[in-house]
Amino acid sequence: MYLVIYPEGTRYTDRRKASSDAQAREKGHAIYESELLLPRTKGFVLLVRSLAGYIPTILDMTIGYAKRDGSLLKGSELGTGVLKRAFCGESPVGTVHLHFKHFAVAELPDSDDELVQWTMERWAEKNALLGKLAKDGSFPGEPLPAPPPSRLALFGRIFGFTALSLLGVHLLWLHVWFRLYCVGVVVMGIAVAWIDPPEW
Repeated sequence: MYLVIYPEGTRYTDRRKASSDAQAREKGHAIYESELLLPRTKGFVLLVRSLAGYIPTILDMTIGYAKRDGSLLKGSELGTGVLKRAFCGESPVGTVHLHFKHFAVAELPDSDDELVQWTMERWAEKNALLGKLAKDGSFPGEPLPAPPPSRLALFGRIFGFTALSLLGVHLLWLHVWFRLYCVGVVVMGIAVAWIDPPEW
């Protein structure tokens, strides 16, 4: 089993970056020079405490996108418009840089406050990594190039995504219980966010 989480909780925009920086100043955290947003640590702490006996390792992944000329691609240059360009065979992304670091769950701090601090330290490392990527064009360490996916693999992924989307539309159209389930999930999500709003 593996579980993927995204502690920043949202896509990058200039407005969200300004809000994140304001929250960082208010809480006494450093402001990130890169486009990182302040992580929301409450969910991460809950997951670590709940799944400590089931997941032995945390794989910390930092992603950086570069243009075809090698310069760093900013988050403000990405967005839903990229999907349309990708379907037309165009993309502003020339290279995707990935940096991985393993942490044993058993070696993480015991208290919640220390785990929050541990998460903030990881984000400071990510900020430094992205700064090096912008300056040198690569993350530290020996690069391991990955070949691009084949046309057949891309077709398979697009076909799978399309099939699942059509199945979802079919279930929404024909099955009232599925519609009620979807409405219930949305209402519950709004209620939880209203009762216990996420903290930066």
